[in-house]
Amino acid sequence: MAQRRYFLQGKLRMGWPNVWGLCIVILLLIPNIIYAIKAKGQQNQCKNKWMNCLEQVGRYGCMIFMILNFEKMGFFSAEAFVVYMFGNILLLLSYGIIWIMFFCKKTYWKQTALAVIPICASLCDE
Repeated sequence: MAQRRYFLQGKLRMGWPNVWGLCIVILLLIPNIIYAIKAKGQQNQCKNKWMNCLEQVGRYGCMIFMILNFEKMGFFSAEAFVVYMFGNILLLLSYGIIWIMFFCKKTYWKQTALAVIPICASLCDE
């Protein structure tokens, strides 16, 4: 039986703690931290406890699964690595641009995009 080869597995530290996933999580958190500092007195408008709980579980779950790999991680080809990096770069750029637009004027579609993009980054990472 032939063994699968994992492209760049040892060379780019694609082991159980995913350094690339950690970098992505940090880049996703930077605008959130800036917003939290600027909007200190802002109250959460959602009063539903279960919805707030699910939001937090989803947020932290995505972050944990982006950082920790529970299976052998690597890429089957150079093309898969390029797709991974291009996808994450595109998502991070769009996330940053939408945050800048959100700082200027808050709208519902921007809030939705800022909630969905990190989930897409998490799925791209898996």
